Amino acid sequence: MGLGKCLSLIVAGSLASGAFVNASVISYNFNRNGDEPFASTVAAGAVSVTNWNQATPQANNPSGTNVALVDDTGASVATTITYSAGNTWAQGGASADGNVSVLKGYLDDNNATVTFNNITYNKYDVYVYGIGDGGAGSTLGTYTINDGVAPPLTYSYLRASSLPTDGSGTLIEGNATTQGHYFKISGLTGSSFNLVSDSNRGNGRGPIAGIQIVQVPEPSSSILIVSFAGAMLLRRRRS
Repeated sequence: MGLGKCLSLIVAGSLASGAFVNASVISYNFNRNGDEPFASTVAAGAVSVTNWNQATPQANNPSGTNVALVDDTGASVATTITYSAGNTWAQGGASADGNVSVLKGYLDDNNATVTFNNITYNKYDVYVYGIGDGGAGSTLGTYTINDGVAPPLTYSYLRASSLPTDGSGTLIEGNATTQGHYFKISGLTGSSFNLVSDSNRGNGRGPIAGIQIVQVPEPSSSILIVSFAGAMLLRRRRS
């Protein structure tokens, strides 16, 4: 059997058996009113999962300190969240759609600050949700994220024209030229990170409606075995 065919069979077998550890997700939804939190069985987010953590609805001076969290399986995790803002706001009314519910209630800038501590993932991506209630296509405020490892990163994006449609809502990733419902920061490695939205600038507000921390999957033992086997085959071929 040729070397290429051997490697192909090994790779195919490892993929069939699950070469990567499943990614864990921690999701948090901010609320103003009692009708914005949704059930733990409802899936939501660009990375669609259940078991979202729900903030206690607060209208003025919302805050939480070292709030305990669960992941997408409902299991308790070491990670905690601390947050504060000058205000909350909401696009009123309950929704059966998880994606809509995530966007409805939010920390309403005024230098809203969110900190996650004791993150156990070696590498992770962060999704920040929010459209506020400004004009369609307006630039949302500036967001700065700092994990204490990489230099602080600054993001802004154009506000989507509306909430996703109930029952079939699709969340869109936004950037400086694309209207969206969220932005994504990839490849953070710090055991904590701090997210700050800028102060109120009219339509350029910086709402924080929800956040997801998504573990970047690591190779499992099977993929390491594949790598070793491939190296040995190459060595035999060259000898």
